[in-house]
Amino acid sequence: MSEHRTGKILVLGLGNTILKDDGVGIYIVRGLQKRLSSPEIDFVEASLAGFNLLDILYGYDKAVIIDAVDLGKEHAGKLMKFGVEDFTPTSRLGVLHEINLPIAITFGKRLGLPIPQEVIIYGIGVSDCYTFEEQCSPIVAERIPEIVDEIYNEICAIIKV
Repeated sequence: MSEHRTGKILVLGLGNTILKDDGVGIYIVRGLQKRLSSPEIDFVEASLAGFNLLDILYGYDKAVIIDAVDLGKEHAGKLMKFGVEDFTPTSRLGVLHEINLPIAITFGKRLGLPIPQEVIIYGIGVSDCYTFEEQCSPIVAERIPEIVDEIYNEICAIIKV
C-alpha cells in the first residue's frame, strides 16, 4: 500500500481511453490538472476497478472520483454527483465481479484502512463505452469543457482557493 498522504486530495479519473466514451473520466481529470496546481492535490488516471482502487485511495483525506455512467443515450453528457452513501454495498464479497467502487470503499473503511472519509463521485452520462475509438462521442466531447469548469469550481471550494 502507498504511504499516508496527510491533508491530500485525490482527483481520480477512471476509464479506458480506447473505448470511446469510457475515457471521459480521464479526459476530465486531464482538463482539471491543466487548471489546478496545488501541493494538496494529486491527479491520477486509472482503468482499475474494485479492490484494486483501495491502493490508489490509500492515505488520502478526500477523493474526487470521475467516471463514465451508462444510463442510456438520453443521459449522454449529463453530469451527476454522488456520495458513497448513495450506493448500497453488498455484504457478499464472494463474487469478485460484484466489487465496485462503493463496495471497495465501504470494505476499506470497515477494515480501518486510511482511505478518504470524504468521497465525491462524479458520473458522466455516456452513449457508447464499447466501440474501440480514442475519442468521445460528439455529445459527450462537447460537454467536457463545461464539466471541467463545474468540477473545477467545486474542487476550488473544497481546498478554499
